[in-house]
Formats: sequence, C-alpha cells, structure tokens
Amino acid sequence: MKKHKIIYRERAKRDLREIFEYIAEDNLDKAIEFTAYIMTTIENLSEYPHLGRKIANSNLRKIIVPPYVIAYKIMESAQTIDITEIRHGARKPIIRKN
Repeated sequence: MKKHKIIYRERAKRDLREIFEYIAEDNLDKAIEFTAYIMTTIENLSEYPHLGRKIANSNLRKIIVPPYVIAYKIMESAQTIDITEIRHGARKPIIRKN
C-alpha cells in the first residue's frame, strides 16, 4: 500500500505549537513527549488514512489523542492527508465542510 503524504495546515501547526507551549509552562519534558505522541499518531495516518471517524456533515475525519481531537481530510487523488486542526475536545465541535 502506498503511503499518503502528511500536510499540516497553518492552523494545525499553530495548534500544535500552542499545545506544546501550554504543557511546557509546567513541564518541558512532558510537552516534548506529548507533542511527539500527537505527531506519531498523525504519521500513522500515512499508512492508515481511514483510521479516524468521519465528522458528521463534513468531508473531514477525526482521530482522538485525549484530550485533543485531530481533524483531517483525505485527498486520495493527491495521496495526501491534510491535517486541518488540533483542538481540545472540550471546545466547540468541528463541523466545517472543508
């Protein structure tokens, strides 16, 4: 099976940076470990793009790395996974169509 390329949108990059900075305020080692875990989970999508569940009323999918929700779009024609955002699960649900 051909691997999909992972693309982080600017919002997702900013989200990941903010998660890191928030955790690093208390514990730098945990911040490094947790953001690496998020990125490893995302990298798994390159081989298993349908791992996440569909988000209702949208063309996005999501995977969960508690307490965060990673939203992404599969672009089969380009063999890419578009990481659109990484947000805390307690925030308003992701319902956008793109």
